[in-house]
Amino acid sequence: MRVTVLNERRIPPHLGKPTPPVGTPVRVTGAQSLVRSLEAVGAEVVFGIPGGTILPAY
Repeated sequence: MRVTVLNERRIPPHLGKPTPPVGTPVRVTGAQSLVRSLEAVGAEVVFGIPGGTILPAY
């Protein structure tokens, strides 16, 4: 499954990842969206059980 997300804000510069301008549609997977959300809130550790449909997130 792919999701189109509008970048409503840029990832903070200290994360060092380039982002397109605000409002530009970007095609991302659910796993990519999850990781971006965790990065945006400053999560450093995530626990989970790998396998099945969650595997792309790892």
